[in-house]
Amino acid sequence: MWRSIRLVALQFVGTVLALYLVLEVWARMFPPEDKTVWPLVQNPAVGTTFQPNARVVLTNGLDFHVEEKSNEAGFLDRPLPPLAKPPGVCRIAFIGDSMVEAAQVPIGQKVQVEIQKRLEAARPGKPVETMAFGFSGTGQLNQLGYLETFVRPRKPDVIVLVFVSNDFANNSPLLEAIRVGWHPAHAPRIFAREKNGSIELQPIDPNWMSHRLSAAKDERPALHRWLHRTSRFYRWLYAKLTLQHPSRAAWIGREPTEAARTAARIAALAKLAPEEARLLEGWDPQTSRSIDGMFEEPDPLPPAFQQALRFTSFGFEQYQKRAALDGARLLVLGSHELPDRQESRLRAMLDKRGIGYVSLKAFIASKGRLAADAQWRHDGHWNPQGHVWAAEALAQDIEKQGLCPRN
Repeated sequence: MWRSIRLVALQFVGTVLALYLVLEVWARMFPPEDKTVWPLVQNPAVGTTFQPNARVVLTNGLDFHVEEKSNEAGFLDRPLPPLAKPPGVCRIAFIGDSMVEAAQVPIGQKVQVEIQKRLEAARPGKPVETMAFGFSGTGQLNQLGYLETFVRPRKPDVIVLVFVSNDFANNSPLLEAIRVGWHPAHAPRIFAREKNGSIELQPIDPNWMSHRLSAAKDERPALHRWLHRTSRFYRWLYAKLTLQHPSRAAWIGREPTEAARTAARIAALAKLAPEEARLLEGWDPQTSRSIDGMFEEPDPLPPAFQQALRFTSFGFEQYQKRAALDGARLLVLGSHELPDRQESRLRAMLDKRGIGYVSLKAFIASKGRLAADAQWRHDGHWNPQGHVWAAEALAQDIEKQGLCPRN
């Protein structure tokens, strides 16, 4: 009897292994289409971008599979307009993070293309030129290099800053250090710093890689690590599981939690930059809300988060000054996923400076639709409908205020 059971068990295991080997061979001979191609380069003036004129592919294997080519500046948009602006043309520049990068949709469906079509239809015979500069994980301070290097030389009439729920933290070198792992004083992006009671810009450190913080201990099971390293089919399967059943994937992979990664970096900061680490007092990543979630908490926030708000306000001041010098109008578009308290904090900053604000969430609600309808099912970025609504909301405001010249 036991011999029969062992035989059946061996047959079952052998069948599973044989099937797995067949699938592995298939995955190697015919690689799944959901392979991301993400060619990056570090630009000393603006930070990280895509390699210029490079093939970029992004898919989550469920909602979208997009292949596009970056332009000469390293962004996922059409070629840049020439420096000289033809008479009568209205130029609009979009600046933002992954929502403007928009690798989840083809270039022809992005907000800058959609708004160009709408404004030209509303203003027959009046050409419109749009351009977009977006890269994942960046905030307004990080994006100042885009403004100086690519936008201001082209003299836009309107500059649109797209603000999302992680931008408050993205504008803080300290909060981004514990999110990403670099040293707050040695970052690969433009930030701000406080000195003697005032705020100044902190330039990119070309040697930032030599100052990275310690990572959380890798406690993934040995079998999972080995399979993830060696098996193409397993990587594909695990990626699907992470998207569709994240709790099961977390149980299998034992990946470090965000709280664990954060705690490890805070411990490293306490040794490398104790004065910065002290700003985190009052926030425990193991028991408090996440970095971005903390901006939904009522005042007073812990010192690091109050500093992030000051840096964000300083960033808007920088854009406003530069736009005024160039004769451009500045608009901020709040994304569909901005929580209520974050949006209130943002509006208070902008109202104080007289900067125009367009709420995509409010615009979608006015149409009787849900904010969730603007994003993918398994991804929080705008789907094509989200880009259309963003274009409609902005076009409506630009027309109402007469921001595009009609002469």
